[in-house]
Amino acid sequence: MPELSLRHYKAIVAVAELRSFTLAAHRLCVSVPALSKTVREAEDLVGFALFERSPKSVALTAQGEILRPAARDVVLAHQRSTDSAAAIRDNRLGALRVGGTQLANASFLLPAVRLCMQRRPGVQLSLVDHDAETLQDALLRGAFDLAVGPRRAAGAGIETLDICDMPLYFVAPRTEFGARARIAWTEVIGKPLIFMDSRAVLHVMHYLDRRFVLDDWRVIGSATTALSVVENHGGYMVSAGYARKIARGYAVRCIRLVEPEVRMTLSLYFATAAPAQQMLRAAAQELAGCIAQLLRDQD
Repeated sequence: MPELSLRHYKAIVAVAELRSFTLAAHRLCVSVPALSKTVREAEDLVGFALFERSPKSVALTAQGEILRPAARDVVLAHQRSTDSAAAIRDNRLGALRVGGTQLANASFLLPAVRLCMQRRPGVQLSLVDHDAETLQDALLRGAFDLAVGPRRAAGAGIETLDICDMPLYFVAPRTEFGARARIAWTEVIGKPLIFMDSRAVLHVMHYLDRRFVLDDWRVIGSATTALSVVENHGGYMVSAGYARKIARGYAVRCIRLVEPEVRMTLSLYFATAAPAQQMLRAAAQELAGCIAQLLRDQD
């Protein structure tokens, strides 16, 4: 049995909403005779009259009123699918996973992801916790689509998008160092220092350029564990400035490290061989902008 086509449903909805074959024909960009023929075809297919016609008005029949919501749903569903196809084509629709360290996720990535989804509502972003040491390896394995973390030399198949530079902070128990806002490296060398990953130690040593030697340090990959150790006088943490946000929940103080000021570049990574490259790049740029904005606001 022949079925109503999208052309029939559009004709029914337009005439029902505008109560005029002339106006409905204008909306659908067809002639009035062509629209009348389409409506008659629809009535023949469903087996009952859809409209009561008079020289001055057009109104739905009782049976036409029953069919009207279903006809409208068909037209709207078609429009949604057309819009979705256009969004996919223009890289505005999809789902991506963002990998970040526990510290980054808790400090700024969650609000940055929310802001990014507000700006690009068709792209759904979800967060994945991962340690900084193997962030790029996990990205290449497909554990996530984007990764955010300290800048590291990018391996083959990875593209890097630098977001911003962050100063490093010395995190100490709240009972020590008074209300100081800055502290020189000469004052912290020799103290038991805690870093989030071993590459951060190499980064700092490069900046210090052999003027100072870090000989008492260890790595604790969990930000919450590291802060608890500091709070209980088990060492001192060296971390990027965004750590200050979650440090507020602990009995610690964050003091900016100077002389020299060591800065860490925060970067976003994605695999160049990943599918949907255009959407990936567009989302990466949007997310990087959101992160930079939030970190500026935190300062």
